[in-house]
This record gives sequence, C-alpha cells and structure tokens, in this order.
Amino acid sequence: LFMVAIMRQRTREQVKALMRQPETLEAAVQRVRRYMRGSSSNDTLAAAGSSSNAAAAAGNGHVVSHGESDDDGDGDVVMGNAVVSLKDPFSNMRMATAARFVDTAGAAPSAFDLESFLDLAHSTRKWMDPHSSKPSCVQSLQVDSYLTHILRVLSGLPAVTEVEISPEALWRPAGSSAAFLSVLQQAQDMPAAAAAAAAAAASAAAAGGGAGSDNEDEDE
Repeated sequence: LFMVAIMRQRTREQVKALMRQPETLEAAVQRVRRYMRGSSSNDTLAAAGSSSNAAAAAGNGHVVSHGESDDDGDGDVVMGNAVVSLKDPFSNMRMATAARFVDTAGAAPSAFDLESFLDLAHSTRKWMDPHSSKPSCVQSLQVDSYLTHILRVLSGLPAVTEVEISPEALWRPAGSSAAFLSVLQQAQDMPAAAAAAAAAAASAAAAGGGAGSDNEDEDE
C-alpha cells in the first residue's frame, strides 16, 4: 500500500492567525524607550555603554547624536536621537504594516513590511529576520505597533521615508526642526496627528529636503 500525504497550504489569513498578538501601543512605546535608553532586559539589545553599537544593532537606524548617562543614577546609557528608515529591506518601498520578530530583533526600532515578508516566506519556506539574519518562526512574528502607528499617521505623506526618534520614544520626520510628536497622544486624535506630521514634514522640506524625504531632484 502506498500512502500519500496531502499537505493543505495555509491561507494568508491562517498564517497571520499564527503570529504573536500585536503589542499595545503603550507597550511598544516602553520597548522603544528601553532600547533608546540602553537599558538591559530580555527584550532589549544591550547598549553596553555604546550608542554606536546599539545603533548598529537596530538594523535600519543610525544615531545622530552621542549617548550620555542619565541623571537618575540607574546606570542606563541614554542614546542620542536615532534616524530610522521606514523602507522595507526587501522591496525598498515604504512599509505599509511594520513587523518584527520578537525573539531576534530585541527592542530596536527596526522592522520590515509584513506583506512583503509573508510573500518571501511563502516562496522560500524560511522565517528569518532580515536585519539580524537569525532564524525564527511565525509564532514570533509580530506587528510593530510603534512603527505601524507612525506609518498610519504618515499615510498621506508618502515621500517621508525616515523618522527621527528621541530617547523618550517621541518622533518626527527626519530632517525636521519641528517639535517631536507623541504616538500616545496622537492615537487619541489621528486627524490632528496627520496635520502635525504634515507640518513637520514641510519644515524638513523647507530645510532642503531633509533626510526623511525622497527627493527626485537629487538624481537630476
């Protein structure tokens, strides 16, 4: 007798159902704060007193000012502001829904586009963090609530492809001189959040395009 095993392929929605539940926005903000402060925990990439090492671990971010010790005596190293790309490492397009592996990415604000990654995983049958190149699994894949919120606020500003993040997990379009924005406050009034982000992006453009905008004239 020959037995043939028929493997039914999961649908995209069935695969998503296996993912880890999204973190709350409050938990995501605390995670980014821990990373930016260099605090050591199981969910944090330890800075070991070096802001440059921590930035390198972020994958798609870089520090734009030096870290320094805070004043509360707890030994944390507060990193400078970090510029983080909103582009997916696979498609080089701006992410729609940011995702991360909780067991390989640590707390760093680096991510990849969920749908692009699932397309790749479907064809390669591999679950690997594109930033750390470490293997993982679908159960450790999670929507990054922090970056996904920022992407939603910036939905009407497709030219913004980088954001600057402060040690308190506040953000603004890279290159902007406008005040930093709070994701927690923005979540209560998304239209106002979009307007504030547009004003911040405009200040970056007025400053010469800024690091956070795609400028087609640069290639001419």
